[in-house]
Amino acid sequence: SYKLSLLNKRKNRKMPSIHIQDKIWEQVKEQHVDAIVKTKVGFKETEILHLLLEIGLKNVTDEDLLREAMKKNGK
Repeated sequence: SYKLSLLNKRKNRKMPSIHIQDKIWEQVKEQHVDAIVKTKVGFKETEILHLLLEIGLKNVTDEDLLREAMKKNGK
């Protein structure tokens, strides 16, 4: 299918995506494919990544940061 071919299109990840966990990157790729399928517009992966970052930055809370800090410190 078209959606599957888009998901499999990119095997060699480049900067900055090599620093993103695989499970997160799979979600970014799915969002990229969904954006193309739903809008029929040829978005680049970086455009979708920027959109996701922009939305996330607007919505991250102090509680989100504290929760991540606790995970990092093993508490």
